[in-house]
Amino acid sequence: MNTTPLITTAAPTNTSAPIDRAASTAIPTSLTCPGRVGAGVGDRGQATAEYALVILGAAALALLVIAWAANTSAVGDLMDAVLDSVRGRVG
Repeated sequence: MNTTPLITTAAPTNTSAPIDRAASTAIPTSLTCPGRVGAGVGDRGQATAEYALVILGAAALALLVIAWAANTSAVGDLMDAVLDSVRGRVG
């Protein structure tokens, strides 16, 4: 069985206008790579799900940093060092 799709593009009817070759030959990857896993309609919404996972990961990391900062004096010590440095440069 031949899985290569037959793809044709229609030529523009207005021959006086320049032909945009990139637009007239653009073929979706799901059509040109029929063996690709998840090709086609099943990919719909995948980017949204990936963004949601990235946001959840960033939120979890932020919560870990906040929990660490609440139980240590490292942030206060850092701010004191920065302010002391600024005061030393100003005079």
